[in-house]
Amino acid sequence: MANNFTMRLATKDDVARELEIFSDAKNILHSRNIPQWQEGCYPCRSDIEKDIELKQGYVLQNENNEIVAIGSIGFAPDALYDDSRFNHSEKYVILHRTAVDSNFAGQGLGQELMKHLIQTAEALGYDDVRIDTHPMNIAMHKTIMRAGFHKVGEITLPMKSDPERIAYQFNEAM
Repeated sequence: MANNFTMRLATKDDVARELEIFSDAKNILHSRNIPQWQEGCYPCRSDIEKDIELKQGYVLQNENNEIVAIGSIGFAPDALYDDSRFNHSEKYVILHRTAVDSNFAGQGLGQELMKHLIQTAEALGYDDVRIDTHPMNIAMHKTIMRAGFHKVGEITLPMKSDPERIAYQFNEAM
């Protein structure tokens, strides 16, 4: 895959495109009988707008400046990621709401997105990156592992249905 991708902070002009990518991703998860992102509107417009406001939403663009993937880098500490299973560092980020446009499926964009999100986190001074995904989301597990993350274990999200997730950590010191 050519390395003609750039990552930038998302802007309000990107909201409609991000909603398209999330809608498509939710439909794919549903078609694979994966309950992730099937409860309510999550991720919804308000999640995207909050990411933009907090300067933690990112878009990956190809050489034609098309947005082909999206993700968020959360900077706030989260109790779900503060247990003893993680190789502790005082300063970490959590990747959230990552998705790739299905029109570009099979082209390694998941890896490209992870690489750029990790590089962005490192450029911001973070070498400890954490992420989670649904236990049934095998494609995402593979993407996460190929990006160099290590499986930490199961965490439970504060949601009513299907709260189990598998957490991972990327840390250069590991």
